[in-house]
Order: sequence, then C-alpha cells, then structure tokens
Amino acid sequence: MSQDDSQLYQTAMRLIEGYNKWTMDDIMAPRSPNCSQQVYPARMDRPKMDNDTYRTFFSGMIPRFEDFRMEVLDVFEDRERHKVVLHARSTAKSAIGPYANEYSLMLTMTEDDKQVLEIKEFLDSGYTEDFFQRLSAHAASRT
Repeated sequence: MSQDDSQLYQTAMRLIEGYNKWTMDDIMAPRSPNCSQQVYPARMDRPKMDNDTYRTFFSGMIPRFEDFRMEVLDVFEDRERHKVVLHARSTAKSAIGPYANEYSLMLTMTEDDKQVLEIKEFLDSGYTEDFFQRLSAHAASRT
C-alpha cells in the first residue's frame, strides 16, 4: 500500500484541505467529536483546546487572512500507533503584508484512522509572536 492510499494519509490531507478552504466548517470536518489541539512550544503558554474552544479561537483568525494556503513538505506515518507527523508551511495575505509560517503537526487519529483525535502543533514561535503583535497594533491604529 502506498502512502497516498493509507487512511491515515487521507485523513491528514483532509485536515490540510480544510485549512486551504479557509472555512471553519471545513477546518473542523476531519476532527473527532473529542479532538483536542495544543500549540507548542510550551513557552507560548497556549491552552489545550477542545473543538468548541478551538472553533471560537480560530474563527477570529479567518477574517485576518486572505488566500491562506498550507503546503505539506514531508509526511511520516506510524500506522500501528495511528499517528502522522506533517512538516508544512503556510502563506497568506494580511492587512500588514504577507504571512508565512512553518509547522510540524503531530496528529493522532481514531482507531479507524478516519478522524483526527489529537493535534500537537509546533510553529515558529518567534515569527508568530512578532507577526501577531504587528497585526494587532495595525488593527488598534485603525480604531
């Protein structure tokens, strides 16, 4: 079985496709009802989020970006443990100019590999903190 044929891979790609469609329903679609997401590194002090919390949090991101695209650079699967690790990058347009970030997404799937059960999202914390400080300052200057 090729990687592209595995249910693990297909579910991971559905998660990425959801972000590329850039709607909350599409972003949430591959998640199990009890999915959780945690952003790392720990020094960012982000809380672990259930689906409702994540939907509320990320709904505020949707209007801040246009043409959001996530590209997968590499994929690692552990079929016995129902896990996938993605190395990815994203690009988008914002009110303060281009956005570009890099991620490692550690995904744990349900036993049937059809839904995402847990997301551990590692991102470029320095870039993220700087970008969102500038974006918030820009928004504040316009009010």
